[in-house]
Amino acid sequence: MAVYRAIRGDKAVLWLLILLGLLVIGLEVPGLWKQKLYKELLVFGLFFGLSMFLGLAQLYGWHLYNPFMGILKIMES
Repeated sequence: MAVYRAIRGDKAVLWLLILLGLLVIGLEVPGLWKQKLYKELLVFGLFFGLSMFLGLAQLYGWHLYNPFMGILKIMES
């Protein structure tokens, strides 16, 4: 039963992440497109894509490389 709740909770948070992402896109993209700010739209898309990836990584507990661990190893030795 607890596993079912965890899976169901993950789905709810995933849908919340998707809905918030669509809200941000709906608020930001039309203004940038209307003003023909295509470079800014590209930068927005890159940062938005990165933020969605990191949100999914946090949600599902994906192990990502942390560059600071390498720096700490160098500093400790």
